[in-house]
Order: sequence, then C-alpha cells, then structure tokens
Amino acid sequence: MGFNSKMRKDRSGISTILIVAVIIVVVIIGAAAAYFVLSGGEKEETWAPGTMMKYEETSDILEGPVITVQTIIGQNNSMYFIMITSEGSDLIQYDVSPKDDPEDMEIIGTEEIDTIDGLLTLSVVTYTIPESNYGPQTVKSYVDLETGIAYKNEGTFAHPVTGEDITVVQILKDYDIVLQTSYKQSKSIGKTYEYVFEIGTESFSANIVCVADCLDGQLGVMYDFIDGGKLYFLSDNIQGLPVDAVNTEATDELETIDGNKTLELWVLPVPYSMIFCYEPNTHIVYAFVMVISEEVGLVYELVKKA
Repeated sequence: MGFNSKMRKDRSGISTILIVAVIIVVVIIGAAAAYFVLSGGEKEETWAPGTMMKYEETSDILEGPVITVQTIIGQNNSMYFIMITSEGSDLIQYDVSPKDDPEDMEIIGTEEIDTIDGLLTLSVVTYTIPESNYGPQTVKSYVDLETGIAYKNEGTFAHPVTGEDITVVQILKDYDIVLQTSYKQSKSIGKTYEYVFEIGTESFSANIVCVADCLDGQLGVMYDFIDGGKLYFLSDNIQGLPVDAVNTEATDELETIDGNKTLELWVLPVPYSMIFCYEPNTHIVYAFVMVISEEVGLVYELVKKA
C-alpha cells in the first residue's frame, strides 16, 4: 500500500489519542441546563436542535476570557449532539450531552446571583461527568429549574498531561431556546464501521458510530477508540467523513476488504491532525490515520462495514 509507506505504523503515539483534541476550548457541555424537562401544557417540551448558549469562559490554562458558543445541532433518544465554537477562532469542536439527569446530581441549595436576566435566585446543582477525554469532571451549576437555563457553571478536572487540577468558570452571556414536544430517532443511529490498527502482534480497535440525527439531514458521528478516547464530528453520511475535512486532491492505492481501491485523501488539520482514505461513490472511509509526526501515524483500516 503506497499510503502506508509514507506513514510508519508505530505504537509510540497511542497514548496521545486521549489528548488529540488539544485543549484550546475547555468545555462543560450544556452543564445542567440540558438535563431538565420543561412542562408545556398537555405535552412535555424539551430542548431541541437550534438551542444556543453563549458563555464567557475563564480557566487556569487560558489567557483571559474566551467567548464560547454551544449549540445543540442534533440528538438521539438519550443524548444531544453539540457544536462548540469560540469567538476569534476557526476551531469547531463537537461533543454530546445526556438528556437524563446525572446519576449523582444533587440540588445543594439556592443562591441569588446577578445574571443577564437580572438578579435571580437559582438552584445550585452539583454532579460529575464521568466520561470525558479530559477525565472525570466535577461540576457546580447555578440553574433556573423552571427554564433549565444554567447561568453559571464551575467545573474542575485533571489536566491530561500534568495531572494538575484545572478550574473552569462559565458565565452565561446570551441564549436562544428552541423547544420540541416529540422526536423520533432515525434508523441511522447505531450504525457502526469497525477499524483496526496493528503493530507487531498487537492490535487496537476503533469504531465510527453514527450517534445523532442533526439539522439539515446531517449526522453526528463518534470515533470511538476502544483503548481510550472519543472524538465527535459532524458528517453528511453514516460512514463518518467529517464535514470539516478538506480534499487534498491527491489519491492513493489501498488494498481494502472490498479489494484494491483508488481512494481520495482528505485531511482534518490541527488540533486533530487526521487523514482519511475516502471512496466518494460509497462515502466509505476505508482507513484513517491519527498523525503523530511527519513520519509517524496510527493507521486504522476498515475491517467490518455497518
């Protein structure tokens, strides 16, 4: 395979999968806000795609405040799929937020704070986010339980490299709530493409899983590295090529589970540094590479289609 000759398979970077999404924007997704079901007459109303929260964010690893915008752009029966952007940056990140209450969620009291909607008495809610590429996060949110809006979030997690505690504070600066009374999950949810990265006698698995029905007919996909770490992207198809990937106009030959293929090479630049071997007619990603350096990449090849 010509492509493999350019990218040496090497285990040396396997641990970097956990931190491949560089912490440029530290996010507490949705905080407690998305967890509350609102009463809407005869039918319950819940937050819907299109809902937006804009926060001013400060943390121990950022120089000055950053304005982050968290927008629900998709969902499945149990989760929201969220797009995160920051003002002054072209970086787009995606993540998920459960619709259900966290198992350890606790209302510990109330507090009066000044908000964009004036002086409000808010419920103080604590919980943990157990699964995160940054490790477990402990969160305290100041929430209006009638609207589900979190006006302030405080989060703490361990830095993935140094292990030191990082504190993040978010203050709500703007919001737009879109409501729904029903949602039917599509049959695309759960469709999975399975990949393997092999080095010597060892192998490491990864799946591309369709996890969300998104706006404008798009889909949310999860790159699930079985040995650690998850990345989320927006895609036009269940096969999972990120919409933010760029066609290099180059091609390469690859021996695949469907025979020898001439595939397009697409790239996703920093902070992810990924390359995709893509077949445009079927939309299948026959291989993808986690780039560690100019000479080293972790090559995951397709072994089973959805």
